[in-house]
Amino acid sequence: MANLEKLYQKTGGFIKGVCHPKEYYDYLNEAGIEWVRRDLPYPYRPDGTPNKSYENYKNACKEYAKYGIRHVTVTPYPSDFLECGIDVTTAEGLAQAEQVCADIAADFAGTGTCWQVTNEMHIRHFRAPLDMEQSRDFLIACIRGMKRGDPTAAVGHNSTDDEYLPYCKQIEEAVGGCDYIGVDLYDGTWSHGGPETYGPFIDHVYEALGIPVILMEFGFASRGGMMTDAEGEVDRYLRANGFEGKADIERDLDRFTAWLPGRIRRHVEECAPSDKLLCALNSFPHLMKTWTANCAIAHDEEGQARFYEELLPALMANPHLGGAVIYCMRDSDDCFYCGEPDCPCETAWGLIRMDGSKKPAFETVKRCFKGE
Repeated sequence: MANLEKLYQKTGGFIKGVCHPKEYYDYLNEAGIEWVRRDLPYPYRPDGTPNKSYENYKNACKEYAKYGIRHVTVTPYPSDFLECGIDVTTAEGLAQAEQVCADIAADFAGTGTCWQVTNEMHIRHFRAPLDMEQSRDFLIACIRGMKRGDPTAAVGHNSTDDEYLPYCKQIEEAVGGCDYIGVDLYDGTWSHGGPETYGPFIDHVYEALGIPVILMEFGFASRGGMMTDAEGEVDRYLRANGFEGKADIERDLDRFTAWLPGRIRRHVEECAPSDKLLCALNSFPHLMKTWTANCAIAHDEEGQARFYEELLPALMANPHLGGAVIYCMRDSDDCFYCGEPDCPCETAWGLIRMDGSKKPAFETVKRCFKGE
């Protein structure tokens, strides 16, 4: 508990948050949501001039603050630095990235921001074009910069799964410890499980690293069917499209990549060479528009509400958890990854619908966050 108390000195208590808030200030207050999580634009344009979007972000933070809402701010991605001429695969570029992050933190000092250093470096398309070791070094540089720029702010990252945990330990040693470790969990959608599997993984991460955990993304889509035999259904899908199963992809990745729809193909092409195959193999929920993972709760609006009803009270009682940030506030009209409007993967996570009307999950979150 002492670790949580130290974190709470910077955050003021348990973070009750949501991603992509869409400026629904009244709904946020009504639901007891006290934090919003948003991506910070890079401070400069590729030509070196100030980025107006960065200043707009700062102004938006002030507007949210009028409603008593604080920010979990996600710092820029590796690709943002590369686009602005900072090669973060080199020692010189990493030193520059550290300084940029120090300047950002100093610019926001005193605003009560909780910093999440970049996003999900354990996921291939987010760290692209870096490989795992390069993404670890990028995190180290940026965390050092944020901590130096504002020692009073909470600083951590959400690049955490079992494969990345050894790198997390190296990061902790290199930076002298983060204030928290972020975890993104989608058991029941992107991975098997449900409300009952969240607590054990949070405890597992805490035991591995010994610092408070913040659940920086979690949620449950209110749309999409579930495969009952994922391996078999994927194999049949591939055969129907001219491939002889997954082994055929491994033998000729270039052919499969060329066959992929445009936006999905670009994700694969932009990855580090060592990441391309797994990135391609992770495309099937988007291609087939069906969840490959199984859950006892159905992907509909009633199931989404049930998911939060079962999970949120357990999260808020977990002695290792310092916050929970729901993904997300409102449904989307298309999938950001593949661009398709009928893809369930990124379109139906919201607590409210596209027209702004509340789903049953909104009322469930309100009861849990407000203790009603």
